[in-house]
Amino acid sequence: MREKTGIERLVTFLFDNEDALQSVEAEQAARMCILDEIGCGIYGSRTQEGRRIIKAAADLGSCGEIPVWGTGHLFAEDTAAMVNGALCHIRELDDVHYAILHTESTAREKAIKYMLERDATYQKAISEGYSVTDEEVWAYLDELKEIINGATNKDEAQALINQFDSEEEYWQHEFEVYKINLPIEKYLNSVKQDYLNNAATIYSESEHETEHLNSCNEYLQNLQSDLAEKEDYEIME
Repeated sequence: MREKTGIERLVTFLFDNEDALQSVEAEQAARMCILDEIGCGIYGSRTQEGRRIIKAAADLGSCGEIPVWGTGHLFAEDTAAMVNGALCHIRELDDVHYAILHTESTAREKAIKYMLERDATYQKAISEGYSVTDEEVWAYLDELKEIINGATNKDEAQALINQFDSEEEYWQHEFEVYKINLPIEKYLNSVKQDYLNNAATIYSESEHETEHLNSCNEYLQNLQSDLAEKEDYEIME
């Protein structure tokens, strides 16, 4: 008997837990995850890597009616799903791990690892002088608001924002998130730029730029893991 694919296991999980997944708590959690994913996708569309992904998809000649979040590009369903998914992963800093395709212990370990690395990277960013003022955070959020208002799927984003008691509450939540995320972004972008500059002097011009980016991403992941280990956190059970 062949092993089920990830999608098949997910569908089985949904049917086996149908009653629990219809609860108010599950519905609220799903809405928050969707809102988080759209926000990450919109942000990803503004990055250099995101623009390259969108350009590559456009160069393939994909045409359709499905929007790329945060842009005016319309692609076929499969291409739009691929592009939006890629954009979401470019700057995903506030992810949540659920035990859908993992055991509970594995999901817990991943969640703890993420939180420790995030905190350690934030502490390192602050120690290196990569802080942000409240004004900077609100200015970033104002820019994000403009992007959402100009997006083709702004009604969907607004519907998810409306799940909060007020729009002010939603943006206050985002303020607390980005008060930590932005210093992390500043620090990691600086490290990334130094890495790529050094790589450019080592590798020949014939080597593909994607290889440099892949090795850089691996370097950044290892860096954050090392920072967390050096902090020697104590996990209270």
